[in-house]
Amino acid sequence: MQSKHASLSLVIVGLLVSTACAPSQSAPGVGEGPSVREAPQKEKVLTIALQREITQFDQDISGASGSSAWRHWVEFALEPLTAPSKTPGGPREMRLAAELPTQANGKWVINRDGTMDMTWSIVRNAKWHDGTPLTAEDIAFTIKVKSEPGLAQQRLTGGSQYIKGVTVVDPYTFTTHWSRPSILGRYGAGLEPLAKHIMEPVYLRDSTQMQFHGYFLEDYIGAGPFKLVKYEPASFIEFVRFDEYYKGPAKLNRVILKIIPDGNTMVANLMAGGVDVLTPPAVGMDLAAELRDRWQREGSGHQVIVGERETGANNYEIMVDPEYARPVNGMTQQKVRKAALHAINREELMETMTLGQGAVARQMYHPNTEGYIFLKDYIESPTFPWNYPYDLRKALQLMAEAGWTKGPDGILVHGPTGPTTGSPYAMPAAGEERFKYQALIRQGGTWLKQNSVVQGYWKELGIDLELHTLTPAEQSDNKFIGTKPGAANVTAGGVHGRYHSKDLPTEANNWTGGSNRGRWNDPKVDAMIERIDISIADEQARAAYRDYMDYAMDQVVFIPFYWEPIPWFALKGVTGIVPYGGTQAWWHEVDKN
Repeated sequence: MQSKHASLSLVIVGLLVSTACAPSQSAPGVGEGPSVREAPQKEKVLTIALQREITQFDQDISGASGSSAWRHWVEFALEPLTAPSKTPGGPREMRLAAELPTQANGKWVINRDGTMDMTWSIVRNAKWHDGTPLTAEDIAFTIKVKSEPGLAQQRLTGGSQYIKGVTVVDPYTFTTHWSRPSILGRYGAGLEPLAKHIMEPVYLRDSTQMQFHGYFLEDYIGAGPFKLVKYEPASFIEFVRFDEYYKGPAKLNRVILKIIPDGNTMVANLMAGGVDVLTPPAVGMDLAAELRDRWQREGSGHQVIVGERETGANNYEIMVDPEYARPVNGMTQQKVRKAALHAINREELMETMTLGQGAVARQMYHPNTEGYIFLKDYIESPTFPWNYPYDLRKALQLMAEAGWTKGPDGILVHGPTGPTTGSPYAMPAAGEERFKYQALIRQGGTWLKQNSVVQGYWKELGIDLELHTLTPAEQSDNKFIGTKPGAANVTAGGVHGRYHSKDLPTEANNWTGGSNRGRWNDPKVDAMIERIDISIADEQARAAYRDYMDYAMDQVVFIPFYWEPIPWFALKGVTGIVPYGGTQAWWHEVDKN
């Protein structure tokens, strides 16, 4: 990693000292008077480097939702009902939705039989890119398609899976009917519309072939601020401004996404002026800080814009299932998990990894999420009990209470008879275990650096942490990941599903399950997650979120590190980039001078 960084720095230096000469404008010839024509306005073209190839446009029908590249498309051509606030903790932004359904306005109703209805009104001037008006019929068709068993790869996402029907009230109003209450319907997730006038004939002819239709990639028709005009696989994607966009024309005339898989090549293209913007993931904070400092010294006007991943904290997902966890008396014990967290100086770790641009994650809710907004006063109070400050003495005390004491070599040993003889991976004698632990590290990025820092902290505690970099085969092996004996780095969190027992990877679901790869199987956790899901009223939701947080943080269902900063890069003259969600921006407002 050092050599790659050094070589990239040399490339940057070379690019900085080189000059590029633009063709000069010819002066008028002798005798030519000044032109009476007004000079045409310069076309504004923004070129963006995108690291990951886009395989499909739609996230549900095609199953492409796992690609972060897909999320960059959203703000160009696809138009959602609502979008996250660009200001942490701010109100949801209305897009196609004219307003949010609420109990106060009578559009969110819990029925006596335990079912739920949500009535949405959409804007009246939205159009598809071919000029066809976008109506409630499009969303009704979308729900029908995504609800059909065996058709959609992802089906309706989140709580929307509970939608059992839809009624079109008028061209701009529809009501979704739910089999049960769920707060996951609050913002219209999963209801991004398909163009009925294009896809209904395909659906009626052979619905099983829908996912292969060109509509989902090279022939996509959306309703966003930019219209797709050209797609070259593994090369580039080109959009033009959609002048009939219901919020008014965007400031840019054209946007070109260049697919550049290698982060170093992305930066070299930026420095040479071949692209205007780098979107994440591109490079880490180390290089971002180097470029920022260089540009500030030179007064170049180029920008490093730091967003923050809001899907969850950078953390360790720890195996707690005794069938797989090793050592068997290790992280399966609550006191051991607490000791492991107290043994890490997270402020220092955050400074090392983010150069001070991040923030220690002391709980599971990012400040721009609903859980945090409900619990803001509690979380930010000086008496918040779940800070887990760095305290090696307390960590050792907790380990001793859990039956772990240091052996002659400084490694923790469980049991009264001392260290187990032989290989540290050998099965221990009765009552004897050596705290040999493992962290699985994804390839790329700064994962190895971060785990090396944690390895040092845990060595002081007495945990012998082995760092295992996943091979490509292991990284794609669901069973291997789902039955890992130790910990794995993840940058995702949240409540719904992640720690629910229904999302355990098992042989029955081909080891995919959901995201509960720490294998938490706790009826209390399940009940608390389900309670949050059905808590519609604010006071009910606030109490449900707090109860879940208190229990999860007391049990240490994961080991949180920090909220991860995500650097963006833009050349001088590019304005209006406000990252949200870590990897998205509202491109309608971006300009280029």
